[in-house]
Amino acid sequence: MEEPRVWLVTGSFRGLGRAVVVAAAGSGARVMAAARRPDDVADLVAAFPGRVEVVRLDVTNPAGARRAVRDTVEAFGRVDVVTGGNAGDGADLRERIEADLFGVVHVTEAARPTLRDGTFVQVTTGRAEAAQLAAEGYFEADVAPLGIRVIIVTVGDDCDPARAAQAIVRVVAEDDPPRRLPLGAGALTTALETGAARLAETERWADVSKSV
Repeated sequence: MEEPRVWLVTGSFRGLGRAVVVAAAGSGARVMAAARRPDDVADLVAAFPGRVEVVRLDVTNPAGARRAVRDTVEAFGRVDVVTGGNAGDGADLRERIEADLFGVVHVTEAARPTLRDGTFVQVTTGRAEAAQLAAEGYFEADVAPLGIRVIIVTVGDDCDPARAAQAIVRVVAEDDPPRRLPLGAGALTTALETGAARLAETERWADVSKSV
């Protein structure tokens, strides 16, 4: 029998992060719920005894990211899935970059050496924000080429967190998951329209592309 996956979920105290903890633990996985204030997820530890543990984590602190990964390995033996992204909710651009770019990098770099056929799930709102776009580029350029599975999840405003979490747990279990997964009707429409526009533009300028 295949061993349950081990998840490290950042931002687990609210919204989609919290829903992912519930969905993953409900599927039988073991989950390390990372949050700035561990008391905020104490109820999840109580709801899933032996399957959910908690670790204090501020993603902008590299040492804290390494400690969170170490604690996950010590508690469950390994790390299979890491979820993160969309942690910055302040108005200041520097704060969002610290959380949504460098925070993602800190956690990813800390977890990468321990992953065995692992998966990184990067959550984004799909808005054209510098930090989120840069984080997507980091995964495309610096993580995916190493053979590590990367799933970039775009969550629309109309997306139900519980259903989105179930969808994420489902695709992580697939042998060939999508690189990009829009969730919610709005996110799907945007993805299709963006893809169609890029294809049309490429076709319109095909003669120039072939001329060199």
